[in-house]
Amino acid sequence: MSKKKTKPFSLRLSLQERKHLENLAGKVSLSPYIRSRLFFHTDSITKDNKNQLAQILGLLGQSNIAANLRELASLARSGSLPLTPEITSKLE
Repeated sequence: MSKKKTKPFSLRLSLQERKHLENLAGKVSLSPYIRSRLFFHTDSITKDNKNQLAQILGLLGQSNIAANLRELASLARSGSLPLTPEITSKLE
């Protein structure tokens, strides 16, 4: 069984659009970057991005943000947390 070849797809971009796309892609070549954005594949994420994401998730896991948000939501549901404009502004 032979593997079917992919067919090229052409997309016309202005110079400004291409430059913007290249900036978004960073070190990843345009084709895999566009493919990942279109189809939500994560296989084109660079090792550096994966390391940064792991560090961020680790820091979030060490913080009490999730527990604090649960507590605030519980207080708001029970009516114990008055949602004044000042508190709403601070929460946002």
